[in-house]
Amino acid sequence: MLWDKGQSVAAWVQRFTVGEDYRWDTLLLPYDIEGTRAHAAGLHRIGILSDEEFQAVSEALDALKAEVAAGRVVVRPEDEDAHTVIETFLTERLGDTGKKIHTGRSRNDQVLAAIRLFLKDGLREAGRQVARLVEHLCELGAAYNDALMPGYTHLQQAMPSTAGLWALGYAELLLSDLAALRHAYDQVDVSPLGSAAGYGVPFLELPREEVAQQLGFRTLQLHVTAVQLSRGKLELHAAHALVQVGATLNRMASDLVLFNSQEFGFVELPPEFCTGSSIMPQKQNPDVPELVRAGYHRLLAEMNVLLTLPANLPSGYHRDLQLTKEAVIRCVLHAHDLLTAMVQL
Repeated sequence: MLWDKGQSVAAWVQRFTVGEDYRWDTLLLPYDIEGTRAHAAGLHRIGILSDEEFQAVSEALDALKAEVAAGRVVVRPEDEDAHTVIETFLTERLGDTGKKIHTGRSRNDQVLAAIRLFLKDGLREAGRQVARLVEHLCELGAAYNDALMPGYTHLQQAMPSTAGLWALGYAELLLSDLAALRHAYDQVDVSPLGSAAGYGVPFLELPREEVAQQLGFRTLQLHVTAVQLSRGKLELHAAHALVQVGATLNRMASDLVLFNSQEFGFVELPPEFCTGSSIMPQKQNPDVPELVRAGYHRLLAEMNVLLTLPANLPSGYHRDLQLTKEAVIRCVLHAHDLLTAMVQL
């Protein structure tokens, strides 16, 4: 363990504090490797790593990246986190040169860099999926512009409408959600590196701006104390945007379930996206849109963790904040599943 300086803890304490973090850190490993690469470049720039040492670290990180991509390196419970895996790999390969990589950084700013890089990718992918869904809905809008369908208020037939207008209404709503994703992307697109445990690195002039640029961040958090204060808060921006998308999908899925029923009969879902009944062979159940409808509430649950967990915490880092990682990663992965389901449907 990176924190282990000859101190041991009880086995149950290790299990309790690590929890499921090692699973999520396996997903973050590729991003943590890139964060480490940029940090190494910064150390090279200020003379902590020589030319030869920096070259050796870069090559070792390339080798580790290949091992991770092949599935041969993952984070195990005994590793605790991705950071230990990376530094152990470098130290085993490079000896004292590998140990130098931790100069000027803490696990606190290291994990946030990896999470934010993960979130940037996750929000971009969500945006692409939303855009595809908008395109599909616009195609439906054009194809069924004259297909008459009742418009409902209070679930009672109210005014004549069309299936095309139904589709275009959801397309416009998703465009609004796309704007929320863009805003969330801008919020998380800031580098925390150089803040270390939350109060910077005295006596070491880290090239924070250059490292941020190398990692593709639009800027950095200037005041190092802002980094830990924003933990959970920036993740909340991402989760809130995904919840907005989920809210739109929830209502669209509700319509599809209802309109697919024999009583309405406006929609015929593809048989390959329906399941049967164990006792009633004549049935085709709309499980996919039903689970999309339900999935919105799972997004809300994860967002609620991010909304409430940092509340009432004093400034600085607290172990409570570890739980924000799982919440936001779950939110991103589940939102991708919901969008994939609706795009395929």
